[in-house]
Amino acid sequence: MRKSNDKILSLMQQAASSKDIPSEHPAIIALLESVIFWKKYDFIKNDRKSFYFIHLTMNPNYFSLPDYRIAQELNICQKCVQNYRSDFKKLFLADYERLQAMSKEKLSVLYLTCIWTLEALGFPSEIPTRTDNLSSRALYYFSSLSSDLTKSL
Repeated sequence: MRKSNDKILSLMQQAASSKDIPSEHPAIIALLESVIFWKKYDFIKNDRKSFYFIHLTMNPNYFSLPDYRIAQELNICQKCVQNYRSDFKKLFLADYERLQAMSKEKLSVLYLTCIWTLEALGFPSEIPTRTDNLSSRALYYFSSLSSDLTKSL
């Protein structure tokens, strides 16, 4: 994983890809809340921001790529990559700062609530026989969506 100069993005990537961060850590919960927010946003606006959120902040394959390569991979323009990432970081930072003031008990309850909400949306809470971190769950989720789509065709 390339070390980003951006502290917020680095925190997001580390929280998404690490197995060693406890589930009640504010960064983990802020990422989960962000996924929920962008899934709701997609539903309301008929958009794909959750897809871009997961790939830009949680997909280790894109951590070390320059923006122009990420844009090519995701079929969007480089300016969109930068704008989306900026939006994603703003939401994450607001949630992260709010969560840092909470007790460990409240964070544990909030973590479970986020996991249950995401499970209701089809997001896996764990993946058997794989590295179990947020990145792997998110990528597994999108790969299962694309395989469901190809089965229906």
